[in-house]
Order: sequence, then C-alpha cells, then structure tokens
Amino acid sequence: MDRLTIPDVPIEGGMRRPVVDVMAVREEAMTIYWALKKYEDTGLTPEEIREIDRLFAEKCGCSGWIPVEKRLPEKTGDYWVAMRHLDGNITTEKMFWRPEWPHEDAWKEVVVAWQPYYCPEPFNPQNKD
Repeated sequence: MDRLTIPDVPIEGGMRRPVVDVMAVREEAMTIYWALKKYEDTGLTPEEIREIDRLFAEKCGCSGWIPVEKRLPEKTGDYWVAMRHLDGNITTEKMFWRPEWPHEDAWKEVVVAWQPYYCPEPFNPQNKD
C-alpha cells in the first residue's frame, strides 16, 4: 500500500514537519470516504468477507500456501509462488513449474512457498445469471 501520510524529517534540534496541503488532504479524505462507502454498501462485515475468501479458496482447491520444504508441486503447470529476494522481501508471482526439471534445489533457494494458480472463468454472456 502506498503511504498516506508525509513522514517527519529529523533535523538537528528536533523534527521538521512538512507543510500540509489542505486541498490534497481533502481530496485524499474523499478518496478514502468513497472507498469506505463502497465497502459499506456491500452490507458485509469483515468477518463475512474473510469467510467468503475462505470459501472461494476452498472451492478453487486453494488450501493455502505450501512450504517448499514440505513438498513441491507434482503436476506441470502455473502456480502462485512466494519468492524471497536477496534484500529479504517476499513477493507473490505466477510461475510455471515442471516436476521433471532438474532445478529443484534452485527453486527451494528462492521460492519459499507455493499454491495452485487459479484464475476466474472468462465471462460468458449466455450464463450471466
């Protein structure tokens, strides 16, 4: 997520606080307001949204992240992978995997976990109900 506030800057003898652009703050507040309104208009609680996410993952066969130390994918195909980079950051990326490739050790060094890749079915106007 992008930062929403302007950080203070330490200077000798204290902190320098940035000048706040009131119009920019108002604009950002309205952006936040409309995002909150859109969420509230769903009528769902955070718990209900988490339950929907859980049910979706269950329906897709996405049972969660599987550490590579536990096992590697058995089938050829695309997978979501959690990759640890040299700076320590972990990102999620789509990656193609083929079990017979002789690069298991390299995969274990960079990829820390994986899960099946899921993508929604394309929209079909015939089945819009």
